[in-house]
Amino acid sequence: MVREFIDSSSINQCGIGTIIRLFTVTDRQGNSASCTQHISITNHHRDGRIGIIWPENFDTSGICNPDLLIPERLAAPYNLPTFTDDECSLVGISYHDHVFSQTVPGDPCFKIFRVWKVIDWCYRNDAGDIQFYIDTQIIKISNLVDPVITKLCRDTTICTYDVECRPIPIRLSIDATDDCTEATDLLYRYKVDLNSDGIIDIVNASIGGNVATGTWPLGRHILKWEVEDRCGNTAICQSVVNLINCKAPTAYCHRDISVGLVPMDLDGDGTADTKMVQVWASDIDAGSSHNCGYKVNLSFSKDTADKSRIFTCNEVGPQNVELWVTDINGNTSVCKTVIIVWDNPENLPKCNTNLQDVTVSGLIKTEDGKKVEYVEVELAQAAIGKVNTNFEGEYAFGPIPTGGAHEVVANKNDDWLNGVSTADIVKIQRHILGIEVIKTPYRMIAADVNKSKSVTAKDISDLRKLILGVTNAIPGNTSWRFVDENFTFRNVSEALNENFPENYPINVLSSNMNVNFIGVKVGDVNQSAKTRGVSNTVIRSSQVLDLNFENQSVKENDIIEIPFSSNNISEFGGFQMTLEVRPEAMEIIDVEGNKSIRFGDDNYSMYHEGLGKITISWNGQAVNNERLFTLKLRARTNVKLSDVISINSSITPMLGFDKELEDSRIQLRSSTGVATEFVLLQNEPNPWSTTTSIGMLLPHKGEVMLTIYDATGKIYYKEEKTFNKGYNEWMIEKTQIESNGVYYYQVDFDTNTQTRKMVILK
Repeated sequence: MVREFIDSSSINQCGIGTIIRLFTVTDRQGNSASCTQHISITNHHRDGRIGIIWPENFDTSGICNPDLLIPERLAAPYNLPTFTDDECSLVGISYHDHVFSQTVPGDPCFKIFRVWKVIDWCYRNDAGDIQFYIDTQIIKISNLVDPVITKLCRDTTICTYDVECRPIPIRLSIDATDDCTEATDLLYRYKVDLNSDGIIDIVNASIGGNVATGTWPLGRHILKWEVEDRCGNTAICQSVVNLINCKAPTAYCHRDISVGLVPMDLDGDGTADTKMVQVWASDIDAGSSHNCGYKVNLSFSKDTADKSRIFTCNEVGPQNVELWVTDINGNTSVCKTVIIVWDNPENLPKCNTNLQDVTVSGLIKTEDGKKVEYVEVELAQAAIGKVNTNFEGEYAFGPIPTGGAHEVVANKNDDWLNGVSTADIVKIQRHILGIEVIKTPYRMIAADVNKSKSVTAKDISDLRKLILGVTNAIPGNTSWRFVDENFTFRNVSEALNENFPENYPINVLSSNMNVNFIGVKVGDVNQSAKTRGVSNTVIRSSQVLDLNFENQSVKENDIIEIPFSSNNISEFGGFQMTLEVRPEAMEIIDVEGNKSIRFGDDNYSMYHEGLGKITISWNGQAVNNERLFTLKLRARTNVKLSDVISINSSITPMLGFDKELEDSRIQLRSSTGVATEFVLLQNEPNPWSTTTSIGMLLPHKGEVMLTIYDATGKIYYKEEKTFNKGYNEWMIEKTQIESNGVYYYQVDFDTNTQTRKMVILK
């Protein structure tokens, strides 16, 4: 017998449906019989729902990238949903992540809200829609590792030489790394306590902002950094930022101080045993100070504790001393003077000096008869020290024993720029070209700037660098040279090759001697150097050179080229100055001179670019309103050019000179045609004894108030006058002020107040 069946079915994708099975039986004789079986397959769950086991919430640490927590990387029961009773279901799974960074300190670094969605394509709800299921899994990622500051906060000292003591542009940075946050995504915060007074004055925070910038006043400031990663972990460091003015204080000495010895009873028996006198450093101070108001220490040497000298009978006569003036930052300046120690023989006991009445004295003056003060003169082999020439250029040694061999040596090596200007360069150029030869041997010595025994283009180059502030001295030479007054040069053109004596030998000292020298200021070919008192330029010409530029407003990050010209340059032979741009407002990119007037790279220097200063020295011929040079700047903020560009004498003295090479003033004018700012000039001459002139540049006509007062604030002179725009002078006579000494003069114009110092001599 043969048995067989045939199925015909209608089963859907969910496995539900009907199977019709036909059975047939056939015997050996071929007889057959058949029957049909009906099989129905249904879902035994009445509501059709499946059982879902959702992934559990998951907490972890040490993982920095949320993308690494995909389900494929997680183990059960955190990776995927699992199902029960799903034989009659067709299941689809999907998910979507919502990642949240930390917003509240103490919370996990990240939270992932993973929204799971399961769809059963085999079940529809009462509305006939496909059934789906949703659940949210929460994954928390924690990180407790602080950022690491790799560029440490270090105490920093920033130095400026600004004579006006203005705030300093700063730029300080740190670097940090983190295990879970990119360096560019770290949050940097900094706080600044200006002047270390416990008050936070500046607060700043930004992503990736690892640079602290701004313009801070002089003083000791505290800068505190905090670096935060995206998990809320922080690193902190703190440093001290010292912004100091490194310009040395100005030392002023009284001249020729006379002190008398006083009888002293050392053993207390009622009878004087000796004579002595104590002199304090403050006794010889004539008003030493610092431009920025720093407190100064007075001493007789570099040791700031060396504040007094005791003189006895052994020091009767002139004693050379130095007054050291030291500010709070350790910067020093020195002035020299002579203390004359005298003995009154009527006061017992008498001093017994046992010295013969023999002296060596002399006079040091320039070729044109100007007395040279503060020349250090040494009587070598005399073992009595050095003396300085007084206000009249005189010096003296004695009394000293006769019979010895000596040498008189004069030396002065200070203030290289005294008397040196672009006009001297023109003089040297004319000599080299044969247009106008130098006529005296002493001026030839002045023109031999590098002491090479010849006058060449190298002397011009060295002098130009000195004027531009690139160098502060000429190697191999001193700022002054001295020639024995009795030496006669044979030929001016060969003067540098002659063996002229710069010292004076004394083979045997047998009587009083008078040894005089001619002083030569190196580089000062036109003999404009100040030989007594404080060096400052005396303006001889009444002309004023106008330097013009177009005023305009610029926006932050703008790059602008500013041409400078002059409407009266044809009346002048050249000029020099310090061109200053406020560094917190503008960045200096470049300077381009007009090559057609031979304004080249050697006519300016960007050596002090970091302070916002460019030094310029040019001489030649130019046409009125022709471009002289172009200044290229980048704006750091929104500014008006006239508010940020100025000219001054802070490095290169501000001077023009006319066709006769007479010094003249310069004023900066914007496109409005008026001076861009009020400028108070140094009085001339200074120091002075009879009359002096106070110059000023006014942007417009107005009332000017002049006040003169001393260091205690006592007012000696006060008056108001009306002046026109441009250059003006106010004459002051000695009769208007009571006594000698150091004074301050203050000028008020509109809302501007400027103050300078002057010295009145006997």
